[in-house]
Amino acid sequence: MKKTSLAIVLAFAVACPSLLSGCADENSPNTWVSRLDDGAKRAAAVKRLGQFFEDTMTKVNGDREDPTVKALLDVIAEPMAKLYAGRTGDDKTRRELLKIISDLHDARTSPALAAAFQDYEAGRNDEEVKNAASCIVAMTKKSVVIDEALEDAVFSVFAKFRPSKSKLAGAYKELHGAILAVKSKRWATKAADLLKVPVDETPDSKLDEILFRQLTAVQLLGELKDPATVPALVGVLLTKEKGDLRATVTSVLLRIGAPAEAALAGALGGADPAWATMQSRWPERSWVPAIAEAATMLGRPLVRAQALAVLATETNVTNKALLAQFAYRFAPNADALAAYKTAVESTDPGAVLAGAARGDARANMLASATYFYDASLVDWLVKLSAPTLKLIAGKKDDPRKEEQLPALMTEADTAIKLMTKEQLASVLPLVTGADAAMFALAGVKGNTMRAKYDAASGALETCNADAECFAQIVSDPVETRKPEKVMRAVKAATMTAFFSTPETATKNAQRLAKLLAKQPDPSARLAAVEAIDFLLPKGDGEVATVLDETIDGELKAGTKNLAHDGMRKVANRLRARL
Repeated sequence: MKKTSLAIVLAFAVACPSLLSGCADENSPNTWVSRLDDGAKRAAAVKRLGQFFEDTMTKVNGDREDPTVKALLDVIAEPMAKLYAGRTGDDKTRRELLKIISDLHDARTSPALAAAFQDYEAGRNDEEVKNAASCIVAMTKKSVVIDEALEDAVFSVFAKFRPSKSKLAGAYKELHGAILAVKSKRWATKAADLLKVPVDETPDSKLDEILFRQLTAVQLLGELKDPATVPALVGVLLTKEKGDLRATVTSVLLRIGAPAEAALAGALGGADPAWATMQSRWPERSWVPAIAEAATMLGRPLVRAQALAVLATETNVTNKALLAQFAYRFAPNADALAAYKTAVESTDPGAVLAGAARGDARANMLASATYFYDASLVDWLVKLSAPTLKLIAGKKDDPRKEEQLPALMTEADTAIKLMTKEQLASVLPLVTGADAAMFALAGVKGNTMRAKYDAASGALETCNADAECFAQIVSDPVETRKPEKVMRAVKAATMTAFFSTPETATKNAQRLAKLLAKQPDPSARLAAVEAIDFLLPKGDGEVATVLDETIDGELKAGTKNLAHDGMRKVANRLRARL
């Protein structure tokens, strides 16, 4: 009997060598970790460990802070990371291993994530790069510290990754997210250097450099706000082939603020040797618009002086029109207003903007007259429109009539926004003349300008000269498809700025900022933020934060508004002045 029992024991011992200490527990992650070093069992071990993690997360409803999850990570994170970082195993198993590692969101897996980036070969391990980048984003959200080795590895891939050559569409988006999530200060110089890489007109170059690498680099510099990167950013503005980046670069320069002033002023003046080579590639000083937007948005003293000096001598119609259009950003300022009026008066009616700007030069300039918030401009607009009204009433076959119609309509619209109760009578002939011109030359019926005039008059009747009353009207939701309803809100925003005093300006700007969330109409919102911008010439961080929070809250709720970009720019301008 004893011999039989011994035989049975020996038979089991052959099947289970660890009998004396107990058979391996197939339900223990330690068992499968021990098999990672066995080439024959590695693939199954990787798969099983991944299942352990998935099952555990399911049991705790995805709570990564649960003690059960942490205990499992203590067992599997480092061994799995060590295996991947050691470049052991076939490609298929390594892909599966990295996929699991990327889902752990554990700092101990950093060597593996770095290895995925270091081993990048276009078209071979794009999936691993995507997963590793996604993991970095998740780790930063958990405030996991990204070590320098991993920082260097992810930036290295970012600097050479080409979406046009990738077989995985989403990989570059995850890399973009990882770069902006980590936003290491150590990357500032390297990101600035990437902006110096030339681009061409091919689709691949546009995708790889403009839409991915350089756009991401610019956005990164916006997060870092390093003054040393300003020259590289201004260089982008002056590079013709990088026009798609200008709006983002402008926003970043505003975020950097005062340190960008000297470079922008120098570039705008056209005499700084640092930019001479770049500017020589633009015919007829056509680089001016590329710089003017950023320079005037910054609105600081050195830039203001340079912009007005250029405006006073500019002979290129397009350059002059755009600089004049932006001159209100220096208000309240008598020199800026005078330069603006001179630019408008010296531009021939019907003159057309060149290049991408297009449109009627005078009409473009006149549209910004509102933002000087100066009642004297109403009489000036009425006087300016008189020759056009006379022309339209004259010979029927004069081709100048249609050429001057856009400026006339803008003169009427702007006068309505700026007029006070005392100026109603003087503006009415301009309004009726504009409606008559629209009917005679374009066949438009309905007296649209008169409807706007009546709506604006109603707002004046309600509030008289009470800025707080006008601010409250701004918050009344309007029907966007009805121009007269929109005009009432726009008029109210304009009058809030107009009737505010130095003592009430800040309070009224704060009031407008808080009321914006109640007003969904983009035109009304933009009129309000322009008023805020005017009321706070020295900047205001708190109001800027209110604007940003309104935008961010709406975007989080899935609501996009056409005014968001303008609101963000004003928020950045308010900070740049501090």
